[in-house]
Amino acid sequence: MRGRITAPFNGKATVMVITDRVHYLRHLNLKNGVADFKIKVDKDWGTGAYLMATAFRATGDNKAEEVHLPVRATGFSWFDIGHSARRLGVELVTPDTVLPRKTAVIPVKITGLAKGEKARVTLLAVDEGILRLVAFKSPSLAHHFMGKRALGVRIHDLYGRLLLGEKGRRGTLSTGGDMTDRLEMAMSFGMLRAAKVKDNRAGLTTRSRRAVALVTRDVVVGADGRAEITLDMPDFVGQLRLMAVAYSAEKMGQASAPLIVRDPIATDLILPRFMAPQDQARPVITIQNLSGKEQKLSLKLMTTGPVKAQVQGPDIITLADGERREIPVLVTATGVGTAAFKLVLKGAKTPIERNWQLAVRSPYGFESRSIGRMLAAGESVKVMPDGSKVLGKGFVQGESLASVLLSNGLDLKVDKMLSDLALYRYMCTEQLVSRAMPMLYADRLVMAGLSDRDPNSYAAEIDQAIERLLMRQNRGGDFGLWNAYDAGNAWASLYAIDFLLLAKDMGYHVPEEALNRAFEWIMSHRTTQRDSQKNPALVSYGLYLRARAGDVSRGDVRHYAVTTQKQAYTPMAAAHLGAALAFVGEKDLAETYFQKSLSTEWRYEYNKSFYDYGSPLRDRAAAITLLAESGLAPDLVFEAGSELERLTAEQRWFNTQQKSWLVRAASVLSGNQALSLSVNGAKIANLKSSWGQDIVKDMTVTNNGDKAVRFVETLRGLPAEAPTVVANGIRIKRRYLDLKGNEVDLNEIDQNDRFIVLITGESKRIGTEASLVLDLLPAGLEIENASVGGDSQLWQYKFLPRLSHARYSSELDDRYFAVLDNRHKGRFAFAYMVRAVTPGTYVLPPVMVEDMYEPQYRAVGKAGMVTVHGVDEGTDEGTMK
Repeated sequence: MRGRITAPFNGKATVMVITDRVHYLRHLNLKNGVADFKIKVDKDWGTGAYLMATAFRATGDNKAEEVHLPVRATGFSWFDIGHSARRLGVELVTPDTVLPRKTAVIPVKITGLAKGEKARVTLLAVDEGILRLVAFKSPSLAHHFMGKRALGVRIHDLYGRLLLGEKGRRGTLSTGGDMTDRLEMAMSFGMLRAAKVKDNRAGLTTRSRRAVALVTRDVVVGADGRAEITLDMPDFVGQLRLMAVAYSAEKMGQASAPLIVRDPIATDLILPRFMAPQDQARPVITIQNLSGKEQKLSLKLMTTGPVKAQVQGPDIITLADGERREIPVLVTATGVGTAAFKLVLKGAKTPIERNWQLAVRSPYGFESRSIGRMLAAGESVKVMPDGSKVLGKGFVQGESLASVLLSNGLDLKVDKMLSDLALYRYMCTEQLVSRAMPMLYADRLVMAGLSDRDPNSYAAEIDQAIERLLMRQNRGGDFGLWNAYDAGNAWASLYAIDFLLLAKDMGYHVPEEALNRAFEWIMSHRTTQRDSQKNPALVSYGLYLRARAGDVSRGDVRHYAVTTQKQAYTPMAAAHLGAALAFVGEKDLAETYFQKSLSTEWRYEYNKSFYDYGSPLRDRAAAITLLAESGLAPDLVFEAGSELERLTAEQRWFNTQQKSWLVRAASVLSGNQALSLSVNGAKIANLKSSWGQDIVKDMTVTNNGDKAVRFVETLRGLPAEAPTVVANGIRIKRRYLDLKGNEVDLNEIDQNDRFIVLITGESKRIGTEASLVLDLLPAGLEIENASVGGDSQLWQYKFLPRLSHARYSSELDDRYFAVLDNRHKGRFAFAYMVRAVTPGTYVLPPVMVEDMYEPQYRAVGKAGMVTVHGVDEGTDEGTMK
């Protein structure tokens, strides 16, 4: 390799080859500021390296004009090594168009292979529209494996030798230079984020618009360097980007090409993203003749599911070559569920059939109600799919599910808690663990008769929860609440470690390195004994986890327990310390702490820096569970259960922490006396202490035992009417503003109008960790993607109030939600931009806010209606604004 150094002065130069270390160093003389060099490249330098040249100016006899010039100058240059010998040529031979719903063959040609060299190719076909939304670049193996790397060594200067202070003047140093890269990283991250039915808590499970991503992996290339890859095209019209990467033992290459997918008669039904019962949408069927000749066509649109559709145009049309026609359709949503549309077009050479699906979801929140009583010996009760008259009142007819639970144990509403946790979707770290933790207790629940789901069926969900948690673990070993860069919460981090440790004990894969970092954090952070005066709950939890893992001595646990007996404990903190003592063999002292846990009155103390999600119900459920698992004082366990049952009966709203611990407590309080029941006169065999059943048809259940048993009926469903306006401890209001700040008339919206949804409110109390602000969209409106078009950025609209910082927010197909830090009283404001897309009349769901951990503190706004007018409805107001 030959090169030249050009410096701003005469003197000497040092040239080095650097990767993660210095491979080569040589000194040169500069003549007229120039030095040529020749270096022999070593194969150990990898696929590329940096050349670093440093020039030094002599300072002994400076000329007057050179006094203030630098005495050292440095330059860098990256060079690749042997890339041409490692590259494969890849060519995709694509047809002009391919047919949807058919098989497409894509020829691939690989060049650059040596004789006998084998290669493989992987082909991806992805919707070009989605790739452009997220500014996705086609994958490049060469860039990934052989691209320019960051400099892997540190460079230090002796500034006292470089700066000639005695001949200069005092000044300031300015450093920096990486801000542009950081801004680009932040922008890329933001763009990537823009790129995620009956129970509407889970979001849309069916989408009316298809996102295509096809992958064919590791196709073997023939000896002639050619391969044919077969793709099964879905029912899709549009452009795909084909991206191929090829590789052999020592070479690699890539290529990309566009691929148009369409029928000779291109058709589409442009539906809204979703609908709600009683909505009326006016989408259009678009038909374009691309066959090369005039076509006379008949069309028929058929539907199944909770919609009715009426084509508002002729059944037979004639299209000239290239002509495009739009035919309006009136779609009315009649229920809740998944609707299917089938369009059949005849008259072309081959009949064309296209299919779409549409989610019809309730605009109002899913509800779960329960009633219970004792069913006397010999007594019978009739249960129905729509529930009793008391429970079924106000639900959408036919859109609810009833279930019953009979038990010899305590009534802790386990059926409701399990179903609510399974459907919870707004998951910070605490909520993620609370949802997954009961899954680890599935075998206990089955043994108690509280669940009939196979414990092994939870494996995939538990693995997913572990993966998500590990993605939130930061370098220090603790866990962020929403991601690894979030400030986090010390107690929630311990809760996550608790789950990971239990999952590992049950055979799930949890990396040792992640647990090691977690326990290092426990030892080094606020969970150590030096902070016991400030946060004894954290210390006790940390000792409990360390005792379970065998990472703490008996003497350390006992010393802490004995020296802090007079500390103010929460009930759960005392229970954790009792469990830790039990693990290390201090059973007498452990029982003392469990008794203290069950007799200590829980109280909430506001502390900005610490929050443990506690409540009287949560702490008692946790104390009972930990006591039962320690194997101590079984009589005390069941005695404490009666108080837990009372607390459960008195409470209407439950947070995820309470639900999770109630399920765990129920698994140890189930009792051991088997039921004796019959259904419709037929005895049930192999009964346990609890029996539950979803009600799919009318049935009569009889208690054949000689003692009364607990009977609980639960009905889950969709409310028929909008919820009542509520403002308990929090207020909330939603306004619609045009781009000049004026109020928008929701009955006079034109298609393609854009406007801002402004959500404001005020918290009148110091709340718990966070509140959830949720705004379900009306159908026909879509959230505008802020990464597409610069005028979608809200900061430029000066009429908006100062917007609140969201701990987490998301803009989904059918909703906007944000997590508000509500540990302070005061006002809040959130905003997002929407566009009117599909003409029609739609139900407007109410906006709501709810304290995540004291859900009785909540606010619900007003529901209403929205009307979107089409661009062809007699005005020109529907043009882009």
